[in-house]
Amino acid sequence: MLQLRPAATNIAVNDLCLVCEDSQVLSLLGHNGAGKTTAINMLTGMLSTTEGDSYIYGLSVKNDMDKVRDIMGICPQHDILWNDLTAREHMQIFCDLRQIPYEQVDDVIRERLEDVQLFDVQNNAVGTFSGGMKRRLSVALSFVGNPKIVYLDEPTTGMVFTAVEGSFLKIKMKYRHNQDPYIRRDIWNLILRLKKNRVIVMTTHVSNKMYSVFFFFLKILFSLWRKPTSWETRSL
Repeated sequence: MLQLRPAATNIAVNDLCLVCEDSQVLSLLGHNGAGKTTAINMLTGMLSTTEGDSYIYGLSVKNDMDKVRDIMGICPQHDILWNDLTAREHMQIFCDLRQIPYEQVDDVIRERLEDVQLFDVQNNAVGTFSGGMKRRLSVALSFVGNPKIVYLDEPTTGMVFTAVEGSFLKIKMKYRHNQDPYIRRDIWNLILRLKKNRVIVMTTHVSNKMYSVFFFFLKILFSLWRKPTSWETRSL
């Protein structure tokens, strides 16, 4: 549980209890402001919990965070990249942070950039990338070092999903500046390939049946400040 302030009445995440097996994808579904990123921040040690603890492969987030970080990868909600550096230079920095042996660095960079279809532009400055390309690079960086658990906070952007009251969920695709409308499908396929022998925890505010056919989907009820609409709470 995380309480925003000692005297606050609003609780950002309350009674969150879940288990995820190896080689599975756990998805936290909720609208913007539901507490998904807060939950991720608690699980990654960015925020201290008011109560409770979580265990990752037997390691306590509260007491063993240094060891947890050794087996953890994170793709934050917003890309943390340097526009003047190339994609390859980003990968080299993360390989150094992960203490990848020098003789393996080139193979790791090739594998991860090929996973996200960025190998051909590895020497281009990230500042020239589209929003979708930057998102793919952030996802690739989170898998450097073969972490046992990977947190992907809103890894897919580029499509806008809208619901029409009183009808089936309708999907509207829009082009936005510096966004790739196909990045969502590419990242879903990547997650499918890379989930073996690890746990992937991701967040999304998209509720759509087409995603449930390929990953284990679990709805988590967070403390909500408003009543959810029918399409947000509908059963998959």
